[in-house]
Amino acid sequence: AMGAVSLDIASRIYGVIINDKIVDSAATADRRQEIRRERISLGSPPPRPLPAQPAPNGTRVTDLYDVAEELKLVAIGADRYIVCKDCGHFICAMSENYKLGAARIDTSLTAIDAELFPDPATEFDCPIVYREFLCPNCGVLLDNELVRADEPPVWDVHLD
Repeated sequence: AMGAVSLDIASRIYGVIINDKIVDSAATADRRQEIRRERISLGSPPPRPLPAQPAPNGTRVTDLYDVAEELKLVAIGADRYIVCKDCGHFICAMSENYKLGAARIDTSLTAIDAELFPDPATEFDCPIVYREFLCPNCGVLLDNELVRADEPPVWDVHLD
């Protein structure tokens, strides 16, 4: 619905560009690419990336099923991998936490919108961090979580 979020949030967070109350598809596509480039430049590299991107060497890469909105499970012979659906980058082996194969930005909700999200320090005795997990190749947002700063990434998708 019109007005559900501000034009600033629509552009800054979602990458949606509205001109004369109409979504500008071309400008939106450009803005979303810009957001992805910004994310990659801000993100820390994956702590446990695959040693190398798998090379099928003539073996068919088979899509098995979607794991999340931007992730899918693929097979190369008997090997299984979690892959970015947008660019095909191999994130990790099926048996691993994909968040450890993703780039990461640690920030706070107040950095996104200080009016909407109060500082967690007013409610909690320990530091809280908002983490964004990204494809290290294309910058698409894979997931996010709000956790204590000293906690490892939540392993929320177990496939083995």
